[in-house]
Amino acid sequence: MRAGTGRKSRTLIIAYPKAKNQVFYQKAGKLKGTVWFDVFRGSVRFAFLMRIAAHIPQAAALTIRCGACGAHGAAMVHQPVAEITDTDIRSFLDEYERIRQIKKRTKDGKRRILSSFFTYLLNNGHLPRGNPMVRVEAIEYTKTVRQALTAREVEKLRIACGSDVRDNAILEVFLATGCRVSEVAGMKIEDIDIKEECIRVLGKGDKERIVFLGARAIEFLEQYLGDRRSGPVFLSLRAPHQGVKKNALENIIRKIAERAGVEKRVFPHLLRHTFATHALNKGMPLAGLCDLMGHASVETTRIYAKNSRQKLKYDYDLYVSA
Repeated sequence: MRAGTGRKSRTLIIAYPKAKNQVFYQKAGKLKGTVWFDVFRGSVRFAFLMRIAAHIPQAAALTIRCGACGAHGAAMVHQPVAEITDTDIRSFLDEYERIRQIKKRTKDGKRRILSSFFTYLLNNGHLPRGNPMVRVEAIEYTKTVRQALTAREVEKLRIACGSDVRDNAILEVFLATGCRVSEVAGMKIEDIDIKEECIRVLGKGDKERIVFLGARAIEFLEQYLGDRRSGPVFLSLRAPHQGVKKNALENIIRKIAERAGVEKRVFPHLLRHTFATHALNKGMPLAGLCDLMGHASVETTRIYAKNSRQKLKYDYDLYVSA
């Protein structure tokens, strides 16, 4: 699909082919005209926008085209970024919310995407009048407590994997390590220590840490890996069988949950949340859990303690209840 078409020369056309999940660049004349792209189109992520903007020369007249179409109308910002005001952005976000019927949390996520992108444009000389996003307030929303999976729901997921060794291995690795989906996608076979039942992963900020796998994960990993001794741990089923990406892992977990009949929306970060909640319920100290999860501060880990009603009930029965 294209974010901009039908224009005269001196236009950079940015395409977002969903299947290949990458950005392609097509020149149409010289790079001195209008640059088109759509912030929320398809599977575009902030990293893609950075790659696009890196190809934009300082002299280019950069135009942002943010669109949302639906049964109730269309929301659009279509003008040079240097002329976009905070009022334009608020109006766009309000229309986007109305048309897509999104929640306040999602709306604030869109605001943060725009904020990051406009900050990048400011730092690269595309906003001589300043960044309009500094005057766009954060969207207030009610933060709900995410409920971890119960032990029974976890067993349902395991049963739903059936005899599929790869599905079993992926599920058990998430449950045993509490890793982020990006960390599981980046796992390498050569980083696994079978004897010690652990693996070295690369987390946020390129920080390495050791996480433990447990007997179930090790068993399925040995079955799945076979004679492979290097490369990505989890491979795509399609040729050329490259390492699975984040979105593929998310789809695998979602399909397992659908087969299991779990009513909650199950995704990799919920498995990470479940790992942390169950560890706290069993009495793991916050400092140790912080290290396992790769948090920069124990205060981040403390969020799980606040959300763990079972742990509070356990502590109450142990120290208060007669």
